[in-house]
Amino acid sequence: MALYNELLPFNGTVHIEQLADQAFDYLGQHLVISEEERIAIVLWIISSYSYDSFGIYPRLAAISPERRCGKSTLLTSVEALLKYPVMASNMSTATIVRVKALCAELVLIIDEADTFIRNAEGEIQGILNSGHNKASAKVLRCSGDDFSPQVFSTWYPVILASIGGLKDTLMDRSIVVNLRRKSSKEHVIRLPLNVRDNWLGWRKKVLKWIEDESLTF
Repeated sequence: MALYNELLPFNGTVHIEQLADQAFDYLGQHLVISEEERIAIVLWIISSYSYDSFGIYPRLAAISPERRCGKSTLLTSVEALLKYPVMASNMSTATIVRVKALCAELVLIIDEADTFIRNAEGEIQGILNSGHNKASAKVLRCSGDDFSPQVFSTWYPVILASIGGLKDTLMDRSIVVNLRRKSSKEHVIRLPLNVRDNWLGWRKKVLKWIEDESLTF
């Protein structure tokens, strides 16, 4: 069964600058982050529609110093703009290796990374570290009744959300967004329950621009 219905491109002319501005303003309505971080997130999201065109694709790491800094809001906000996101709060090493079978163009969103990744053994760390480099984003596992070796791809965009930083190598291979609690003078708007549905047209337009620029894979 398909994870998502196929996203079809918008039928018409689109302007990527307008789409980027819309996403930038949207993130500013719901999150307390810097303008530079909002720009980085928007560019990361748009480029994720054509990540296979790159040789290196960094992770996106949302780091919170404590609870109630908007980590879940950031993930839900970003999820609404992604083509085929898959969000989970826990997973095994085997799942990270095989999750691409769910959707060839998925973006994996890992919440609560501090609970099972930061102090995990080297295997899961190594897989996440490798996946940012297209040339080396592969792992070998024995599969099937005869345990024959099989190559699995770990080449897909990943977003990680954590209270506290992650291991140095993973942080070095990530665009880091530093979250904080809003002050009494700052105001944000609560996300609507149907936020992903609200941004369907935007996603279609981004896909149209990607196809017009021949950036699809």
